[in-house]
Amino acid sequence: MSIIGSATLLLPRSRVFDSAVGQQNRSVVPGQPVGGKASKTKATCKTSQVGPTSSVARFRKPARDLRSSVITSAAQSPGSTEGEPDFEAVTRYFGATAFQLAAMSGALWSLDQATSMLAATQGVPAWAPKAVVVAFFAVMSLKSRVFSPLNNSRPTTSSEKAAISERKRPSWMPPPLTFPIVWTTIAVLRTVSSVMIWELSGRTLLVAPILAMMLHLAIGDTWNTINNVEQRLGTAVLGVGMVWASVILVDTLYFQLSTTAVYGSKPERI
Repeated sequence: MSIIGSATLLLPRSRVFDSAVGQQNRSVVPGQPVGGKASKTKATCKTSQVGPTSSVARFRKPARDLRSSVITSAAQSPGSTEGEPDFEAVTRYFGATAFQLAAMSGALWSLDQATSMLAATQGVPAWAPKAVVVAFFAVMSLKSRVFSPLNNSRPTTSSEKAAISERKRPSWMPPPLTFPIVWTTIAVLRTVSSVMIWELSGRTLLVAPILAMMLHLAIGDTWNTINNVEQRLGTAVLGVGMVWASVILVDTLYFQLSTTAVYGSKPERI
């Protein structure tokens, strides 16, 4: 039922109440001149006529409270004061993202050393270093959160169904079963394009384009904590902009080396 319809239903009851109060006051003070009790009657009637407005106001108040709760939940934790930004949480998000990027950079450096040793070792197949790099990017595309200090758990199909029933979603939103298929496809494209960049960079992992991809994965993992684990929906909206901006950075740096490799991250912008 709409707000206008509900207010319309409330309006006749208030008028009946007002008329009843007016008749009662008139019966108590018949023939009284203006002033004294008659003035009280007017005051009573005037006060009672505020009924419809106050009823509509009381009906509309939850909507205002809902909007304000969505706005103030953008950067709050359960222990923060309502309406105040939770700077502790913001610091935690940025710190966790920086830590994850540093850990990934360390893994890239270690892998560079390992692949160089494999390439220089006699008897090791020539494809061995590339196989190691392919496996690394495949793991990063699916499980990059192993480097994050936060809980970056992805939503399950059952939890997505529950969220759809509880939240208002657009009618064109695909069913929950679609997301594992889409993200598996994106993981394959990420792996292929990143391996291409690795080869074009002289088989070196610790380079700017690949670091940009690691940054994008770290930001995405932190966003999963905000949106799926802590369910701070207001902050998650801001986080989507940062995830999208990091994808643009990856595309720009990949495009400078290969116009083909950039197609690996294009689906993430959609």
